[in-house]
Parts: sequence; structure tokens; C-alpha cells
Amino acid sequence: MYNVNLINELSAGKAGSGDNAYIYLPPYASTGYVRGTIPPGQPAFTVSGSFPDPAAQLAGVFTDELVKQGIAVNLNGNNSPVKTLPKVTNLLTHLSPALDNINNWFLKKSINLYGEALVKTIGFEKKNDGSLSAGLSIIKNFWKGNSIDVLSIRMVDGSGLSPQNRITPEALVKVLQFAQSKSWFNSFYNALPEYNGIKMKSGTIGGVKSFTGYVGGYTFAIVINNYNGSSSEITRKMYKVLDVLK
Repeated sequence: MYNVNLINELSAGKAGSGDNAYIYLPPYASTGYVRGTIPPGQPAFTVSGSFPDPAAQLAGVFTDELVKQGIAVNLNGNNSPVKTLPKVTNLLTHLSPALDNINNWFLKKSINLYGEALVKTIGFEKKNDGSLSAGLSIIKNFWKGNSIDVLSIRMVDGSGLSPQNRITPEALVKVLQFAQSKSWFNSFYNALPEYNGIKMKSGTIGGVKSFTGYVGGYTFAIVINNYNGSSSEITRKMYKVLDVLK
């Protein structure tokens, strides 16, 4: 990353502990920290994160490539004063991927920034207000209009990272059953990750583990709160329950 220094404070966890590494890097920051634990005995391990300033990252990569190809770059714009606009040459047009593709990566890789961007885009499209609150209001009203109790869904962000988010297993099941009746269901189903041979989405936060998806003709949701033991241990137990439905 350009102009960003990451300080590695990772350590090895216990055997079977899985990936518990996090990158703490606020927007536009120049210093961040990588903390938590990773599985022991790994020759290499990837921890994914987001650029703190995507525009600056793009500009840096683009500038480096121009320099490599022997093209002079004037970053300050002070060396060659221009009174009229120069002729503009379109070097590249980059189009956004289709919504299906964005949703595919959002669900499979849990790219949290996609969730926030999608909520704000909904607000902008429906209310010309690209704020988080506008998008969340539209989503809540949408599910209210589709027979889901508003008290069963509490959303404060678009990614699910906040521990203030709340959703009941019943609401999750109703959402997935609603999707089954739509023409776009196949795209949604294919975007779901596959764990233990089951198409389902996982949710993890301190002391909470959840799965919701489709198996054996059933729609299911399991949310475990304040469990004892490791995350991997509770996951194995949840898999045993779901295996009965296969």
C-alpha cells in the first residue's frame, strides 16, 4: 500500500483456533496494526483488509506504471503552466461489475465495505440520500412490508460488524424463504458460500456463532449466543446438527 505502514503484532494461536487476525486501519490513516492470532505452523498466511484511501492507491499504482514506461509525470502541476485545457485522451474506461458479481463477492468473502456501499446506494437510488440511515430505513420498511416483524431486525450498519445488530433466526428464515420465490434466486443461491457441503452464510462476533442457508429441502437458521469453548468446537457441533438435515 502507498504511504501506509502496517505494524505486525500477530501471534500464533492454539491448534485449530483458525483465523482470528484483524487489521486496524482507519480511513485515510497512514499507520495501522495487524493484531490477533493465526493458526500455528503455517508457512504462509493471508490476512485481507481494505485500502484506507483507494483513490490515492490507484493514483500511486498508475503513476508507477507510467514512470516504468518512460512517461514523465508532473504530480504538482507547477513545472508546465497551461493556460488552456490540453487535449484529453481516454486511456481506460473501467465499468462497475454487475450487481450479481458484487453480491457474489460480498457473500462469499464477507467484504464488509460492499455491505456499507450497497446500503448507501439503496438510499441514494430510492431517496436521493446516500446516507447509511436512509438506506437502513428503506431496508427495514421493505421487510416490514413483507411480513417480517420490525422488532426482529435491528440494523445499525450494512456489514453486520457492530455488536448492536440484532436479528432473530425466524427473521433470517423468512428472508431466505422470500428469496426462494424470486426470479433472481439462483444468483443469490450460487453466491452463498459452501461450508460442510451446505450452501449457507456464517456470522461470527465475540461469543456468537450463526449459520443460515439451505439444506435437504429445508431453510434453516441457527444462532448460538454466549457459548463456551472455541469457535472451531462450536462450529463442529453445529455441523453435526445440520448433518441430520442432509
